[in-house]
Amino acid sequence: MSLPQHTTKSMTSHYRIRNWSDYNAALVSRGSLHVWLGEAVLAAWKSTDVKVYGEGEWKARKHGISKRRTWLKLHVDIDEETGEILAAVVTPNATGDSEVLGEMLDEIDDDIEQVSADGAYDCGYVYDYIDEREATAAIPPRKDAKIWLHGNRKRPAHPRDENLRRIRQIGRSA
Repeated sequence: MSLPQHTTKSMTSHYRIRNWSDYNAALVSRGSLHVWLGEAVLAAWKSTDVKVYGEGEWKARKHGISKRRTWLKLHVDIDEETGEILAAVVTPNATGDSEVLGEMLDEIDDDIEQVSADGAYDCGYVYDYIDEREATAAIPPRKDAKIWLHGNRKRPAHPRDENLRRIRQIGRSA
């Protein structure tokens, strides 16, 4: 097994960091998102930032920043082939990822072949949105996932259940 240069493996299977500057740089870059904007977008740009309302500026100046911070989440739909952003929605941090999928798919006028997402999108209404667009769902079932429609039903098997059965046969990593 080869390890990155900034770590070594001890006998207890724990990694010891040897090069903190590389490690810190990796932590900073793992959440970065690069966006390229064309000249036409920049020329039409009207609002330059996003402001989060909540605690109030006066309270923050008077008493300092609260321990409970709030943030906004940016959800993006990206064309896997071109890397083009097809839709974007900004929500408060309390909004779940799967809750905005329908709104994001509605922003896309073109046909959609496949929707790929992580396990946070593994819920019934997400599959309904994707089915309405006649697309294929490429969403891994959660680790604690249960079969939705068992084989003794008259309805056809749900694609998610078929994925879950296959995972049980060959393992999640395969």
